[in-house]
This record gives sequence, structure tokens and C-alpha cells, in this order.
Amino acid sequence: MKSLSNLMKSILINNKLINGRLNMSISDMQMLLKSKQKINEKLQNELEKEEKKIKEASFKIKKIKLDLRKNQETLQKAFDPPYDNISLLYKKVGKNKYVKARFYWHGQQREVQIGSFKIILSIIEEMVKAGYLKNIEILNPDQLTWEEFNQNNKLVMATKQIAALKFQEYVLRKILNENNEKNMDEKKEVLTSFEIEEKLNNNDEKYDWYEKWREENL
Repeated sequence: MKSLSNLMKSILINNKLINGRLNMSISDMQMLLKSKQKINEKLQNELEKEEKKIKEASFKIKKIKLDLRKNQETLQKAFDPPYDNISLLYKKVGKNKYVKARFYWHGQQREVQIGSFKIILSIIEEMVKAGYLKNIEILNPDQLTWEEFNQNNKLVMATKQIAALKFQEYVLRKILNENNEKNMDEKKEVLTSFEIEEKLNNNDEKYDWYEKWREENL
């Protein structure tokens, strides 16, 4: 690359070649170049700052969207729980077998125990009496197999509704505990602030007492 002075000379020489009318000295051109370079540097810095703001804003927007989606999911599962995305499984716990249910909440798989066939059919019977469920035959739990259970669509859907209500309790308990912990933390912060203020006031009182004593005795 040409030196600055050579660049300016070249510009003036080339301008003369085309019969140009640049009435400028090399020092004038250098000042003009530096002025524009300063503006360029300033604009570049402003651009970088704005791009940084945009990146930060974009990150915040993504985080807010994620928090919103998680909160909406919690609202639904806590107050209007769906049962269509629940899967049922049959597990042996100790000597007994129980139906369990799985669902996803906040990107994690959760599992709750529904109960044995006897417990499930007993709950379904109570729900039918209460009018929550309708047109479901109450089978003999002692003669029911997991294969027969899975083939009975009404029984499966009723069990999923029980699972949805159990998940609802699970989510409500979780968010209640979170709120209680948050409130406790806020109380601790307020208490700490109060204690600091109280110490400052005590120090002020001690200082005032000392000043009064010093005036009277020294």
C-alpha cells in the first residue's frame, strides 16, 4: 500500500491528468482523510455497540419466550391437565405390581404411581358415582391382566384421567413449594436489610451519646 503522502500526490497528479480542478494541498487532503477516518471509526464503534445490544436483546427475547412457554405449560398442567399425552406402564414394586404413568414437564420425564388394578377400579367406581366418568364397566381386579387392561380403551382413558389428576397434584405441590421458598428468600432479604439499618441506627445513637459526653466532660 502507498504511503499517505505518496497517495495524496498520486491523487493530485491523476486529477491533473483528467484536467481536474482540485484546489487542494496535500495537507488539506490529509486533514480531510483523518476527519473521515475519525467518523468511520466512530460509526464502526456505534455499529458494534448496537449489534451487541441486538444480540443481548435477542438472547433476552429467547429466554423470555422459553420462560413463557414453560409457564404456559405449568398453567395448563396445574389447572387444566390434559391426559392424551400420558403413557401408562405396569411395574413390579416389591412383591406387588402397580400401574404407573409418565408425562413430560419442563423437558423432563416425570412418573407417578397410579396404583394396583384394585385401587384403580375403586377410584373409577367413585368417579362414576360422582358423575366425573360415565359408561365404564367395573371389572373384577383379581381376574384382570395387563393385556386385557390395555385392550379396554375406556379403562385406559379413565386411568389416564386419574393420572392427569395425580399429575395436577404433583405440579401444584411443586409450584406451591417454589412459591413458599421464594417468599422465604424475600423475607430473609427484607430481614437482612432491616438488621443493617438497625445496626446503623444503633451506631448513630452511640456516636451521638459520645459526642454529648465529650462536650460535657472534656
